[in-house]
Amino acid sequence: MHVSTLLGLGLLVLGSALFSAPASAWYGCPTGYNLEVRSNGNSARCLRPEVNQLERINKRCPQVSTPLGPVGAGFKRDYLPNGGDACVTQTPGGVAQSAVPHDFCPGSTRTLVRLRGRDDRCRNRRPADEKPVVRNVR
Repeated sequence: MHVSTLLGLGLLVLGSALFSAPASAWYGCPTGYNLEVRSNGNSARCLRPEVNQLERINKRCPQVSTPLGPVGAGFKRDYLPNGGDACVTQTPGGVAQSAVPHDFCPGSTRTLVRLRGRDDRCRNRRPADEKPVVRNVR
């Protein structure tokens, strides 16, 4: 046999042995979590940081059913006595009539923040969360 053929066969055998070895374990975190190594360097955790931010409110006011048919409600800033924004029905001439129930901040982690002179905001607050590190994640 020629030397280059022997060399090629040797690389083929060596290459197949390298690729048939079992894969090493590797670790990760679920989506939205960051992998953190603790200060002692012997353990890790998956941490999702706390979220505490102000977001815009949902200004899409609902239609209200009346004996004369559905009536649209419009957004009015600082309409309520406490300075809160409201969805308000109006007369055909544009005069505000009454506030209608509307959830400006849908979702279990959001609360309404009243702001005079500008649109109210939704505070989105989610506490920090920790999970164990997951092995062989993709």
